[in-house]
Amino acid sequence: MRIRMALMAATLLVLLLGLPAAGANFTNPTSNDANSFVADLLAPPTGLTAACGTTITLDWTATVDTYATGHRVFRSTTPGGPYSQIAEITPRTTVTYDDTPAAGTYYYVVRAYYLSWESVDSNEAEGATSCGTDVTFNSIADTWADEQKPTLNKGTLTTMTTRSWQSAKDGRSFVEFDVSSIPAGSTVNTATLTLCAVAVPTSARTIDLHRITASWVETTLNWTNQPGVAGSVTDSATTPGSPACMTWDVATDVQLWIDGTANEGWRAK
Repeated sequence: MRIRMALMAATLLVLLLGLPAAGANFTNPTSNDANSFVADLLAPPTGLTAACGTTITLDWTATVDTYATGHRVFRSTTPGGPYSQIAEITPRTTVTYDDTPAAGTYYYVVRAYYLSWESVDSNEAEGATSCGTDVTFNSIADTWADEQKPTLNKGTLTTMTTRSWQSAKDGRSFVEFDVSSIPAGSTVNTATLTLCAVAVPTSARTIDLHRITASWVETTLNWTNQPGVAGSVTDSATTPGSPACMTWDVATDVQLWIDGTANEGWRAK
């Protein structure tokens, strides 16, 4: 916090000498202006990222306060801290730092500083000494349910349909993947589901993805026996203007499956 204080006007005391009469003191007091304080909080840096690897490279956007001396880098082994300072970076325009800690996963924040003042934390970024392994899975089951034909199974078709169309004409897609080859105890950094549209509606639609919570069979599922799903939406995607692929962030669900929750796939609605 930067504080500026106006100086108070002082009382003027003048001693006059050489007067015919006895000497006298002349006092001319002036009024005291009110004290004035101006506070300024240092803006924190923003956009902190941490790349994985033996060396964890941190990058951020500098504080907007140009008078700041630089930035301080803090590290923790648990999300949310407590953090310990590991570096002090100057000048303010230097916005990267390479950390080489012992093997593990770490959590970082950066703060701006000037003299004895320090900003609040930046966003937290997670970094790890191992980047992990990328794996791709193909579906083991996929079908769709047609509200117009509620007892008809679509499991032998080569495409799925997801639609919202007038009354009682909706379509919902169901897809499942076997991720059991991912070792128990693994941490999922990212996971995305990709579905590619071969036809799109004239008006954009939002496709909500829900984690399925009950078992189902590709060759018997229909509109009347759809499995239940989690109440919260896993992620949403908007249909493109022309045939193209769409992706959903499903890392939370995949982590649940690795940690022991039954894997029944997703429903697109």
